Amino acid sequence: MEQKEKKPIFDQRVTMVDNHPHIYIAPISEKEELPRKGEAFERGPVKPGTPENLRLSFFSHHIGKLLAPDKATVEEFVSIDKELDTSMEAVRHKLQSIKGSSPYGEGRISREELKHRHFIEDRNRAQEELFEDIVRYHREFGTGLVSEDLLSLHELMQMEAAHEKACSLEESVHELVECNLLTFLRHKASEQAWQKLEGYIAQFHISFPISPAMLDPAEPTRNEQVRDQQKRKSREDFLTMPAQDLTELVLGNIPAWVYYYPHKDSYLWQLTVLQGVAAGLAAHFLMKYLAVWEENSTEILSKIQQDFMERIDELHRRGESAMSLPDILSVSKELERTSKEQMPEEIWKHMCTKLEMSE
Repeated sequence: MEQKEKKPIFDQRVTMVDNHPHIYIAPISEKEELPRKGEAFERGPVKPGTPENLRLSFFSHHIGKLLAPDKATVEEFVSIDKELDTSMEAVRHKLQSIKGSSPYGEGRISREELKHRHFIEDRNRAQEELFEDIVRYHREFGTGLVSEDLLSLHELMQMEAAHEKACSLEESVHELVECNLLTFLRHKASEQAWQKLEGYIAQFHISFPISPAMLDPAEPTRNEQVRDQQKRKSREDFLTMPAQDLTELVLGNIPAWVYYYPHKDSYLWQLTVLQGVAAGLAAHFLMKYLAVWEENSTEILSKIQQDFMERIDELHRRGESAMSLPDILSVSKELERTSKEQMPEEIWKHMCTKLEMSE
């Protein structure tokens, strides 16, 4: 079922602009070279009269937080290897502390410690094998993504996930709108990725993997219904997956599986491989969306600014005149809906036009 690989149409690099780190996402073109690492590029002129807070996209606003997060953020998003190392270290310290009082002696403690280490090593080998299967399916499906692309996308998605997490701390309305847009675009990318995966499953006649315990050989019609139900549930689970879990899934890494991965010939292994392919596609689509947003944010925001400013001013007046708690809550919910739903939806409409032009 192997197809000819498609070349990636976007490249992503981190470079420096005005002595600040900046994610540079751009179409790969023979006529235009991306800046080399460490090399600055010209941002281009800003149109006269453009409000200061509309000149730059969220990557430019918050890239410092993405690439140099505070200690708490770094610790929150440690890799699974570091988590396991930390776990190993904690066990080692506990074992050391009870050596003197243990009735089993040092030999038994060493065996338990070695067993713990073997669990971790076996788990990491299984994760590597699952990633190899994900890469193989990318190749056979013809997605155009190779292992190097997935590793790069994983790094960028780690920054994106950390940024989404930090969004809850933002107070500026403009920054909150951009944070809401980032989450919105990730969901759109996940929807497109799962739709693409379902297309591959149909094209290559892959039976969607479910637990054999749910099937009855004597009832094929019911089995198909069960399979369809599980496919819908898997889609919903994928679309509601937290950003950090989606990020790790790109490499087939499931942090909840601390010691064990499923058997390679099991339905759960196969399902995770397919989900990993979808996660890689979602990361790729998200970076494509961000490339369009990075290039067109000023233009798009200027188009929607007047309409939304009028709505927000009206809500502001309603909020000031509100006297009862229900009235105040109503205005608050409407403001939240404006920033989380209406503005991202309107921005998305303009972005779709740009995306169609770029294809």
